[in-house]
Amino acid sequence: MNAKRFNAAVPAAPLPFVEGSPKRMLVGLFATPWRLPPLASIQLCANLPPSREPLPPCCEPDGPLCPADAPQATVAISEAGSLRLRVPDDDAVMEDYISQAHQVALAADDYDTAMLAHCEQAITEAPAYWAQLWPSAVAMSRWLQERPELVAGRRVVEIGSGLGLASLAAVTAGAAYVLATDREPRALAFASQSARDGGMELATAARDWSALDEWEPGSADAVLCADVLYGTEAAAQLAPLLDHLVPAGGSVLVADNADRPYGDEHREELHALLGERGFVQRGTEERVVIELKTQQGERFAIRLVLMDRTS
Repeated sequence: MNAKRFNAAVPAAPLPFVEGSPKRMLVGLFATPWRLPPLASIQLCANLPPSREPLPPCCEPDGPLCPADAPQATVAISEAGSLRLRVPDDDAVMEDYISQAHQVALAADDYDTAMLAHCEQAITEAPAYWAQLWPSAVAMSRWLQERPELVAGRRVVEIGSGLGLASLAAVTAGAAYVLATDREPRALAFASQSARDGGMELATAARDWSALDEWEPGSADAVLCADVLYGTEAAAQLAPLLDHLVPAGGSVLVADNADRPYGDEHREELHALLGERGFVQRGTEERVVIELKTQQGERFAIRLVLMDRTS
């Protein structure tokens, strides 16, 4: 079976901090010491409804990652349709790292050394993967446009939504309600801003997969999982959550990047774990090729799997 091919036609936005030497990149930043003011405490933005997350300090007006100030990328999700998505630029992401390091460095004996060390550690140990558009999200979004019946009139939850492209695509496909979830509040702030830009209703929530008590049981008629299986424990962590969220008659939609070192292994593990919980695959696995310029490459093989809960 030949794979479908799709060009997302979005400008490249590579993240220089994903690969390479953080120290080499940071040396120039500290030629002049930074003296940023302490960040404000978290406040709830007045124009956000209660169903949205409070804004992290860095995403408030005048913050380094204010979504309203971020550039908008046009992402093609069908042959004739596209969505506008707020995507932070590299300078804004780096400024956020520096702002965090500033708070740590204020208490250090050597401010500049502490700044450099904390930035390097943060970039290495917690790269801002949330700030990048991923090919599986593009594939999921196109899938929903081609088959809107998968979400139309249904309660939809996206797991690991990142910048929210697939969640927004579910809204445009006619979902009754869409909740975008991610462990990163900054990603949700950008997803909310993109929804406001497009006049869409999108709920957001920062959630931990393992904290099942944070999730309403049986609350999702359809769950979107795009590019969430990269971790070695991802399938084992995700299966109990999907079991908790999806009632009989509900569905799980998975978009997974088969170009990664683990290949099909993690997706097949999730398939087996869901099978033990009453889920059955509908149809055959679809294969699509997404062309998207990223730091990781420009052409990606994505697998799409649909599983329905029958009991």
